[in-house]
Amino acid sequence: MKILLGIVALNVSQLRQKQFTTEKFDQAFKSVLDSGLNRAALEALDPIMAGEPKIDENGVLLLAGYYPAKPQVHFEQKYIYEGLSWKLLGFKIQTK
Repeated sequence: MKILLGIVALNVSQLRQKQFTTEKFDQAFKSVLDSGLNRAALEALDPIMAGEPKIDENGVLLLAGYYPAKPQVHFEQKYIYEGLSWKLLGFKIQTK
């Protein structure tokens, strides 16, 4: 599974679409987009998962792992089942 960093490419849940305008999304992801992170290089790598995906008590699918890049790019993703598919609810990304 590849993490999608481009805001346009995100498959965001309707809940988040209602809560955030395009401007708020741009502001929320500004540090990632401005970081100089080579997103194309990440797309060529397979992530190392930090355990099995799990569904919490609220029905949220949780994924975590990292990309073996220099520096490593760690991520956490949250999805909710909406309609007929899992939709992004939130994510966190950081380099180490």
